[in-house]
This record gives sequence, structure tokens and C-alpha cells, in this order.
Amino acid sequence: MKMKEKTLLLGNGLNRTLDNSVSWSELMKKLGSTATEEDEIPYPIDFEQIAANLGGMIGNRSSDAYKRLRENMSGIVDDIDKATAGMIHQSFRNLGMTNVITTNYDSIFESMYDCDQLVKNPGGYKNILTPISESSGIKFYHAHGLGKWKNTLCLSHEHYISLITKIRNTFFTDANDENKEGLTQIIRGGANGTGTWPELLFTTDVAIVGLELDYSEIDFWWLLAQRAAIFAPCNNMDDYANNITYYYINTSSSNDSPAYRGRMRALHALSVEPFQITADSYPEGYQILAEMLGESWVR
Repeated sequence: MKMKEKTLLLGNGLNRTLDNSVSWSELMKKLGSTATEEDEIPYPIDFEQIAANLGGMIGNRSSDAYKRLRENMSGIVDDIDKATAGMIHQSFRNLGMTNVITTNYDSIFESMYDCDQLVKNPGGYKNILTPISESSGIKFYHAHGLGKWKNTLCLSHEHYISLITKIRNTFFTDANDENKEGLTQIIRGGANGTGTWPELLFTTDVAIVGLELDYSEIDFWWLLAQRAAIFAPCNNMDDYANNITYYYINTSSSNDSPAYRGRMRALHALSVEPFQITADSYPEGYQILAEMLGESWVR
């Protein structure tokens, strides 16, 4: 069986190595959040709380709070997009991957490439599953939307749910397809693929880099659970199973909370391999990781 394609699944980690970078908690504060770390409020719930306070509350619906928040978010991402990809980004540029999926709303990573824009205007679509751009055989997907298209920005629970619904409809034409025959045929190569990023989590080897993978990102957890079910021993699909590795950097300031350790156990249970890289800093850790992937992916 031929070697599987490689997919890089990127979170905000690489961007955090840049000067004046914005963390997710800082981004929420820019939108108006008053939550603290001690509150441990999931981001979608915090987003709903901000929207309610802005006028989405029952009895106080004077404007479309969600529209205003998306517009604010689009402006924030526009400022982030002005940043230039740094040395850490450059170290991940030529690793031999054929797909890049990012949960980031910005285009910093693909700015390193001479990209052809595949989607020029999403119209009224909220969720874009197909590649946004392409460069020299590398396809770039924005799983949770792109900043300049404010309607695609995935923050609220309603948006996550609509995203999962759209993904499910691309995989299963029958709502009662408990055996997931359509997706199984795609994995076996007996049917044309969907051409979407969710399919890549079943058909390519995936390296998850710089992504916290919070429990609120229910689209990824749902997909990982579907993958674990399909590749369960009873289904005799071992010959088609892909590898997904979750890479995380361990520094003296890393989060080692019970919740974080629980997430690692959950990933392992879903046949995702957590791989720890010990380093003095996150930039050093990402550099080590890039070299590791380069050695294993570039042939």
C-alpha cells in the first residue's frame, strides 16, 4: 500500500512565537470578555455571554449582537494578518506535507507561499470545508473560518453545531447509516473523496501542532471519535488506518493541570498519539519538532 499523504494541522502556537501575538484569551478580552482563568469558561460559552451583554439578551434585543461581534473579530484578525511569518513558521514551510489545516482565522502561515486563491467569495456560506488556496501541490484549509469573511468565523456553539452537521452530511447520505458505509468506502479507496478537510483526518497521516484542542472544539472531538469507531478492531480496517500524532511542547511554564492530563488520556483513548517535546522554550520546542517532521516526512 502506498505511503499516505501528510497533513499539518496547525493551531495558534506558531503565531504565539511572534512579537505582539494574541492568545485566545486575549482575543476574547478584545471582544469584551470579563472572564478570568479561574472562571474556566469555555470560549463558545464566553462568546454567548458577551453577545448577550451586547444586546442579545431576552428583553434587550436592540441589535444583532452576533453580527457586531463577528465584525469586531474580523477587524482584530485583519490586524493580526499584518504580521510577517517568523523563523518558526519558516521552519515548517517545506516538510513534505500536501495539506495544511488551520483553526486560525489569519493567513500568516500561507503568506509564506505563492498561493492561488481557490475560494474568492464564500457568499452566504458559514462553513467552508474545501481548500481556500493552493500552492505547488499544497492545499490550505481554514477549518474555523477566515478573518476577512466574518460570517465564516466559528466561535459560538450554534456555529460549531452547524459545522458538524455540514461535515456529517458530506460523509453520510443516510441519517441512519450506523455502519458509516459511505466514509468506509472513501477510506478504502473505493469511492471518490469529499475533497474536504474532515476527510483528511481519516485518509492521511496528521501532525497536530500548536493546537490546544480544547474540549469546546467539538468538531474535532466528534471526528476523532468517528475515526476511532471506524478503525476499531471489529471492523477489519487495520490496513487502512492512518496515524494522528498530537505534539505538545513541555517547558517549565507548560500547563500540567489535571484537565490537561485528562485531555491527553482522552486523545490516547481515541487512538491519537500524544508526543511530548521537552524544551527550554516554545520556539526551541517548535524548532525541534520541525526538524523531526522534516526527517520523517521529506523523502
